[in-house]
Amino acid sequence: MESEQESIRVRWFGNPFLFRLHIRQNGKRTNMYILVASFIVQNRVHSAWMESLKQHCIPGLREQGFDRLTLTRLLAEMPTEEFTYNLQVDIPDVKAYQQVSEQILRPYGALVQECFGGSVLFCASLLKRVELM
Repeated sequence: MESEQESIRVRWFGNPFLFRLHIRQNGKRTNMYILVASFIVQNRVHSAWMESLKQHCIPGLREQGFDRLTLTRLLAEMPTEEFTYNLQVDIPDVKAYQQVSEQILRPYGALVQECFGGSVLFCASLLKRVELM
């Protein structure tokens, strides 16, 4: 049974094990995948790294139509010499993730490595939303 506020649609792709699940909340589709780019940034390069993210990575994502971006920072209980950030991007499917990874994240990762060396560690993951009952 479907409520007025939320509906679930399943789209099959030939193979019965391949499908895309979309959840609609209040009539608006929610993507089922989230790209998470994680950064561990040494304090001494923090400001320069943040500027590079704003100038090189974020505009590329927005140009490709990804406007649901969230940047979070992990809060530590004790003072540390580094900051941990996660950039979260709603992604419609695995193909879009591969495209973003190849066209934006790899070049940005190379830029980060060239500019900051081991002072910034970077990795990206693709997460699938799991709805809780």
